[in-house]
Amino acid sequence: MADYSMYQHDIIQNHAAALRACDEARNRTSMTLVFTLSTALALLGIEPPRERTRLQDDVVYAAVHHESDRWRVKGVRFVTWQGSFETVVLQRGRFRCVHAVYVWAMYAARLSLQELVVLGDSMMRRNSRGIRIEDFIRLLQNLREEAQVRGLRLPRGFRSMSRAVRLMREHTDSSQETRLRLLLMRYGLGCPRINVPIRIPDSGRLFYLDMAYPEKKLAIEYDGTHHRDQWLADCDRLKFIDEQGWQHIQVTAYDLSSEEQRERLVSLVAKKLGMDALSNPLTLEQVADGRRVWNR
Repeated sequence: MADYSMYQHDIIQNHAAALRACDEARNRTSMTLVFTLSTALALLGIEPPRERTRLQDDVVYAAVHHESDRWRVKGVRFVTWQGSFETVVLQRGRFRCVHAVYVWAMYAARLSLQELVVLGDSMMRRNSRGIRIEDFIRLLQNLREEAQVRGLRLPRGFRSMSRAVRLMREHTDSSQETRLRLLLMRYGLGCPRINVPIRIPDSGRLFYLDMAYPEKKLAIEYDGTHHRDQWLADCDRLKFIDEQGWQHIQVTAYDLSSEEQRERLVSLVAKKLGMDALSNPLTLEQVADGRRVWNR
């Protein structure tokens, strides 16, 4: 079951803090600031990466096209992006920031492949601004075409972007679900389907499994601690899954907390699938490039 509350509270706090910081920055300069990176994510209400980067918490980030556009503005750090990028206007024109998919591109050289996939997934959640995987595919095409036409180098991290798009999925509900999905793929268990619907026969009501291997009728759900009460209140859910002949694995943060726990979880999933997990997991780069070893 999805865990929305764990990250929503932080997103709301980040959004409020970003509004204040961006207002203060605007008052220090006459130039139009176009916010990006962590500042844009906060303004757009998108969960920021957990992975440590060199970004600072006490500054706001703005994008410019040329080094000569980097003015000295207290509390503002400028990021140079040589190509074009789309922007969006927020708060009835108060703020302008880089479009989310271009923010994702600007993060590509700053994040590991896993966390770039996590960030992309977070932009395509069911409660997102309607961003789809096609938007990222179009972005890659635009970057490639612009580089050819203008004689520019492809942006730093372009290869990571191309790999990440192959691994990203729409309508996930939490970062941990994404990390879990990627873990299973690294061990050669294939990519589980996201939000698999199950219909309750008597009522016709649908509910959705976080992820599943439908051909094996194996459901896998990530249980975040912040919605445990909600999960227990809906205890008939597990009973119904069992009654429909599905196997069920419930995953918590503890199962992903160490290499030992992750290997134990992978072994359990592999056993339920009737497969052997890879003894030496692939890198995500290998998975994205298609160098997979599938079990038969």
